[in-house]
Amino acid sequence: MGNPEDIQDMLSFQRGDEQGFHRLFQRYKGPLVHYLFRFTGDRAVAEELMQETFLRLCRGARRYEPRTAFRTWLYQIATNVGRNEVRKREYSVRKEPLNDLSPQKLPGVGEGGGRPESGSPEGMAEARQTEEIVQMALGRMPDKQRAALLLSRHHGLSYQEIADTMGLRVGAVKSLIHRATESMRKHLSPYLQEFPPEEERHAM
Repeated sequence: MGNPEDIQDMLSFQRGDEQGFHRLFQRYKGPLVHYLFRFTGDRAVAEELMQETFLRLCRGARRYEPRTAFRTWLYQIATNVGRNEVRKREYSVRKEPLNDLSPQKLPGVGEGGGRPESGSPEGMAEARQTEEIVQMALGRMPDKQRAALLLSRHHGLSYQEIADTMGLRVGAVKSLIHRATESMRKHLSPYLQEFPPEEERHAM
């Protein structure tokens, strides 16, 4: 059923308690901005879409039923908002060629170098460029693959929760995540070691 506090706060909001909404907003605004930024590749747009998600939550609050996990319901709204936005706009992240970023162009990667300290200017530069590469790889995925991968790897939803969020069967979710993981590994293998083979680590 999900987090009992979420459900309690949502039911309180349905009864007219604005503090219930405030607690939900404070609890989820950060994760939603992160999710929508990864989804769109644009932080300013992600902030706007987070607000749009909560606006839709307000408009549809009376339709929420406690038998549905609140987190699943909220991410369903956010996913629809994000997919609609991506369909409307072309993001520059989709146009930048990954092969322009060879390992030798990454600070501390390639010939003659180990990884710099994370707090050093070189380490910060590497982190920023790594972020760009990850975002470009995400931007090249079909929307459903990107959503499934982000909900699984970055937000910890189970296969069943993702299936409920996206209106799919669990088997279809597993297939989407597998293909998305293989796509990330293909693009990032020259640079990163953070995408090992997908493991069956989510509860069905």
